[in-house]
Amino acid sequence: MLDKIKNYFFRRFIQSKTDYAVIVRHPTNYQNARSFGILVEAGNDESRAAAVRYAEVLRKDGKNVDIRGFVNTNDPIENFPFKAWNKKMLTWFGALKEEAAGQFWNTQYDFLIHLNNTSSTQLAGLAAISRAHLRIGAYHSDSTDSYDLMIDTGGSSDINHLIGQIDFYMKRVNTEYKSNASLVKKVAKNE
Repeated sequence: MLDKIKNYFFRRFIQSKTDYAVIVRHPTNYQNARSFGILVEAGNDESRAAAVRYAEVLRKDGKNVDIRGFVNTNDPIENFPFKAWNKKMLTWFGALKEEAAGQFWNTQYDFLIHLNNTSSTQLAGLAAISRAHLRIGAYHSDSTDSYDLMIDTGGSSDINHLIGQIDFYMKRVNTEYKSNASLVKKVAKNE
């Protein structure tokens, strides 16, 4: 019963943030994008390491990357290579407190990437109210309003598979159209 009440207030909180916010989504593509936000379930060592490795790949490509994570515990967060939140930074109904997440959700990233194969209410909620131009995450039926592009991982829980799929599709979003007319002419000549 308490979980239903918390979920109700969490959904109302997200709705209140998205109903009145002026969030401008701009068409963008990977080639022109400069800023990337990455959200990760930081309680998992493998996920943290994969997020850091992927951020380095993006940085080598000339992108500015900001990683943020959530750890589903009350334990102190120490020695993380990026800023992370824990349960102490949540409201009683599970939303990140504004003083903890305000700067992140107000940043207009070109791409916001949520690297999590399992449904994470806190991070999906943060993605939903993000001002990013394009929000990308794994498909979960309970968070379809959180992303502009959802990746179906085919049931794989491998974070590296998700990264590969996101990278594959992200680099094809809104890319320049190249006509294959010359190829068609060559084929027609040979027939």
